[in-house]
Amino acid sequence: MAYSPTPETRHQLPHSHTPIRPYYHTLPVCYNILVMKIRRLLIGVLLLISLQAWAGEAPDLTAGIILIGQADYAAALTTLLPLAVNNPDDAELHYWLGRAYYGQRVYHLAAQHLAIAADRDARNLDYCRWHARALRKANALTDALAAYAVYLQRFPESNSLLSEYAATRAAVGDFPGARESFAQLLARDPSPATRATVDAWNALLDGLAKQATLEPPYPHETKYFTLRYAPHDRGVNLAIAEVEAARQQISGAFGLEVSGFRVLLFPTWSSYARYAHVLLPDYTALHAAAISLPGLLVLWSPGDWTTAQPVEDEFRGIVRHEMAHLAIAQRTHGEGIPTWLNEGLACYYGGWGGTASGQPPTPPFTLRALERAFTLGTPDETAQAYAQAFAMATVLVKQRGITSLLRLLDMLAAGAPLPDAYQQVCGEPLDTFLAEWPKRYREGNRP
Repeated sequence: MAYSPTPETRHQLPHSHTPIRPYYHTLPVCYNILVMKIRRLLIGVLLLISLQAWAGEAPDLTAGIILIGQADYAAALTTLLPLAVNNPDDAELHYWLGRAYYGQRVYHLAAQHLAIAADRDARNLDYCRWHARALRKANALTDALAAYAVYLQRFPESNSLLSEYAATRAAVGDFPGARESFAQLLARDPSPATRATVDAWNALLDGLAKQATLEPPYPHETKYFTLRYAPHDRGVNLAIAEVEAARQQISGAFGLEVSGFRVLLFPTWSSYARYAHVLLPDYTALHAAAISLPGLLVLWSPGDWTTAQPVEDEFRGIVRHEMAHLAIAQRTHGEGIPTWLNEGLACYYGGWGGTASGQPPTPPFTLRALERAFTLGTPDETAQAYAQAFAMATVLVKQRGITSLLRLLDMLAAGAPLPDAYQQVCGEPLDTFLAEWPKRYREGNRP
């Protein structure tokens, strides 16, 4: 079961590297959650409108739209991509292809297709808004700001565009500009819901503005990373040694030199939690002694731990788990990888599979339910999701080898749907693996 530490019980923290949300949830989180909630409300309406508006279109287009509404993005791509061969200038087809790639987290391809849609039909607000969103998610923040500015001139009354523009200004560090845009949004819509959202954003911006002041003061530079630590931290030497050892091991496993990242080592749980809540404001309780975002590793110093097992063993697993996330993000640019595969590989190389805090469910989660359990599940469901992802990744590594898995990661990051990429790399249908992995795991594919 997932565990929420308190000042009195944090020394009991089991498997403390276990994050409750996927590592790739980058700032600003509260805006992403708001968009997710809005999207759920709109999806039913979207489907009805789509079915009516496209009733005269090719059946494959309607089928693809329905699949996107069902969050089956891989199947939607398989359905829609052949249509693009004969309809290269069709704005709505490119829009739905962009939405499918966006749902699969392949944001650079989403932005390409949505740019075509927005160019072909410049007066369609949805096309323009999703294009700017995809640019932001692809981390093309300068391009996203420029796109939002153009689209706000085109649609000056759109509160959603203004809100997203403000969020993007915050993401690039333009906090005064973000506050100005949020104030403009509130002036337009002084409803309690909007006021609560703007207040939450202003609180987040306050935290981000003082983020640098919360970081430990002393730098330790190496060829591959920079670590910052506090004076008199008893865990700093262990942290430096374990980060470098993990970096070497994970670099070898993932076929790249993990480098250019920062490590923040906080000397106490309270200082670590203070910083973590700036990064992850939606957390109500921290369940992790380490968190990672692309290029950043944040650690609670082992010098402040008291655990039932040796600190070195537990800390080693934590660092390797998060280092695997950094490697995957560096290799794939943070695109295209399902949460279960990302977390499963991190658990495999971190030496932890969730088996102490949860067992895979019986029957196993479907892929869609598995993704949901990571992001929206109860603590018990999340623990089961980690255990299932670990078991699935273990079978893949043991049966296919890391070379095949790296090919799979590269194909997914390039935009291939998971069923197609898996079939090509592993030589069997994905459905076969989904049906067989529990048996394969039991029959000798454990680590």
